[in-house]
Amino acid sequence: MSSYAERLSKCYGWPMKIHARGYDAYLVDIQPLLEGQVCPLYRWPGGDGVADDQELKQPAENFHQLQAILKENPNALDDRCDLFKAQPSEWYKELALYAMECIAVARGPEYFTACRHDADGQAAHHVTKAIFEEQDVFDPYGDWQFICAAAALLPWYVKRYTKQRSYSPRQKRMRNFGIVQ
Repeated sequence: MSSYAERLSKCYGWPMKIHARGYDAYLVDIQPLLEGQVCPLYRWPGGDGVADDQELKQPAENFHQLQAILKENPNALDDRCDLFKAQPSEWYKELALYAMECIAVARGPEYFTACRHDADGQAAHHVTKAIFEEQDVFDPYGDWQFICAAAALLPWYVKRYTKQRSYSPRQKRMRNFGIVQ
């Protein structure tokens, strides 16, 4: 026997689970509208709410498949950029932060306070370059929350784009003498 939500999903063609507003949401009920029309109610962590037509096109399974690709290879954000650029802007932002998190988790964000010349540094370089230079899905420079979240994961690599890079003591001395800008 199927649940009420499963019957609603089958009857109206709505997905059982969507990923929108930064969370997975689960179909729980319908909201009656005028003239016998209805729209889906989904349960988000903050409570139930109506999902709009765009959100209904964002099944959570698709989002989690993209996350799995990035978990296996964070460079996929750059290597398979067409796949990721085709996603809604909110998904792209979340996935970009997730790719950075996958890189940072191995060594911790403190490892990335300076330029690294190893495989992790190359991954950090390619992912941040894809986000700050190559994609046209959203404006990372205009999203302060995104920049703060990204800088917490890969500080040096993000700050080189935002001109807030932290300098080593040697670089600071050289900068004071006009040797480094």
